[in-house]
Amino acid sequence: MNEHLNRMMGQDKWHVGLVISIFFVLFFPSHILWTLTAILFIVYTLIYFFQNRSWHLNNGLALSIIVLYAIAVLSGLWAEEKSMYIGAIRMKAILLGIPFCFMVLPRWSLIQFRWFSIALLMAVGLSALYVGIHYFQYQQEILKSISLGQPIPVPYKDHIRYAILINFCLILALFHLDFYRKEDQTLPFLCWAGVSAALFFYIQFLAVKTGMILSILIFIIFISYKIIEKRLYLKGLLGIFFMLIVLYTAVHYFPTVKNKLSYFSWDIAKYKERNFKNYSDGERIESILQGIEVIKKHYLLGVGEGQLVNYVSNIDHKAAKLPHNQFVVVWAQNGLLGLVCMLAVFIISFTSAYSTRNWLAGAYTLAMLVANMLEPMLETQLGLTLFIIPLLLLNSVDIYKKT
Repeated sequence: MNEHLNRMMGQDKWHVGLVISIFFVLFFPSHILWTLTAILFIVYTLIYFFQNRSWHLNNGLALSIIVLYAIAVLSGLWAEEKSMYIGAIRMKAILLGIPFCFMVLPRWSLIQFRWFSIALLMAVGLSALYVGIHYFQYQQEILKSISLGQPIPVPYKDHIRYAILINFCLILALFHLDFYRKEDQTLPFLCWAGVSAALFFYIQFLAVKTGMILSILIFIIFISYKIIEKRLYLKGLLGIFFMLIVLYTAVHYFPTVKNKLSYFSWDIAKYKERNFKNYSDGERIESILQGIEVIKKHYLLGVGEGQLVNYVSNIDHKAAKLPHNQFVVVWAQNGLLGLVCMLAVFIISFTSAYSTRNWLAGAYTLAMLVANMLEPMLETQLGLTLFIIPLLLLNSVDIYKKT
């Protein structure tokens, strides 16, 4: 069995299976499973390092993430609540461990990337089947809850992070669609085209606003890349037309999307009346404004890692939420230097994607840039995972290495 897997995925490439396992355990509510899997991945990396003395110091993206973690650790010098600081640092240790793994382990080949993509898409497909069955069983109740601002029930800890995972899968599917088009393999091309279309439809059906925005951006980047690379103007226009048709259909005929947009309009109207307590979108906007108020008073050094929740809760017209913008959170907690390091992660990722003509990494980097403007991605274990691993993975895949 081991020899078969080694021949299939390549010698000393078991880290592919470990990364798949990390994604799989995200479907379980237990944090312990994730922690054990991540530790196993790091231990495997250490064994590989001592055996091969492999070290890729040119991995600027991984180094920038590690530096970001170092700044968060440094902010503990002026943190008031040390217990909250230690808890936040412990949770964010993934910013140190996972980048180290990608600096040590070799780049993925196309075959490894394909097996990873298939395995992850199978897991997501099963989860989508569950969501669909559950929706049709309790359609009226779910639609009513959506009209009150609640999400569609999904087999995940957070519906927004789940939508981000689906968008990551959309990037994987579009890549393989394009690969088989270049290889003139009609059947695999049609299969991946079907998977890509299904994922795009599914994201709209979930009616998660962040997920919908990211899917549109990813689709536009993919089409733009193909137009620039091959000057496929007609096919590019057809792709944009398909996207617009799907969006029009979702807005006018998907009851989940209609109910979500209706609630969003009502929520924003309430916010304009300064009535945002217990209203999702209004509280999100107010949380960002509260974070900005903290920045104005502590713009240079910040208040310290893990401390921000105490400061926003002390503001009179509080919404009692962590600011739903990671850049605001980082600046408020880690100061101006923390914000610079956070921006450096995106700049380095974009630069690397551009220099290697890797549209996958560029698309996910842009998706994460937008997601971090709408969510505190790095403040939960799940958000950290979906930020770090896909970003490092897509930047480390050698899409031209087939074996």
